[in-house]
Amino acid sequence: LLAISDNMFVHNNSKHGRRAKRVDPSEDISDSSDVAVTSNPVIKAICPSEGWTQGGTSIIIIGENFFDGLQVAFGPTTVWSDSVQIITPHAMRVTTPPRHMPGVVEVTLTYKSKQLNQGNPGRFVYVSLSEPSIDFGFQRLQKLLPKYPGDPERLPKELILKRAAELAEALYNSQQFTLPPPRTPVDPLSHYASAYTAQFDTNNGKFF
Repeated sequence: LLAISDNMFVHNNSKHGRRAKRVDPSEDISDSSDVAVTSNPVIKAICPSEGWTQGGTSIIIIGENFFDGLQVAFGPTTVWSDSVQIITPHAMRVTTPPRHMPGVVEVTLTYKSKQLNQGNPGRFVYVSLSEPSIDFGFQRLQKLLPKYPGDPERLPKELILKRAAELAEALYNSQQFTLPPPRTPVDPLSHYASAYTAQFDTNNGKFF
C-alpha cells in the first residue's frame, strides 16, 4: 500500500545538475525565470549637453551600469563601440557625430542592435555656427580684432576665433609681465593689445 501525503516536500540539493548562466544585457530577461534580473544602462547626465552640427565634440555621459561593447546613438546616427570609451561603470567618453541640421536629438544606448534605455533617453542639442544669434556675436567680436592688409570685409569664423584667442593671450601676457621696450619691431598683435589695454585703463576699467 502506497500512502501519499499533501505535505510531502522533495528537495534537490544536487550541485552537479546546475550551471550558472551568463546574462546578456540584450536578452529579454522576462523569458528566463531562472536568470537573475540585471539592470539596464541608464543615462543621467551629458556634459557638455550641446555642440556644433559639424560633430567632433567630446562629451562625458554619466549614468549607471555601463559596460564594454555599448553603442551610443545620437538620433538615428550610431557611434560604434570601438569609438566609445568606458571610463567606469558610471561614466563614458564619446565624440559626437555630425548632423545636417541643428536641434535636439535623443541619446540612446544599444547593445547588439537592441535599444536598452528607450524609456529614458538622454538629450543633446546640436548648434549651428550660422544661427543668427551666433553670427551676430561673431560680427561683434570681429570689430574688436586688429585688421590686417588684405582682410576681407567679413572674416571666416575660424579666423575670428583664432585671432580672438591670440589677442586674449597677448592681453594676458601684457598684464602679467612688465618688460623693457624691445629693440626689435613690435609684433602688431602685441602692439594692438597694449593700446587696447591702455584705452581700457583710460576709461576707468570700462571699454566702449
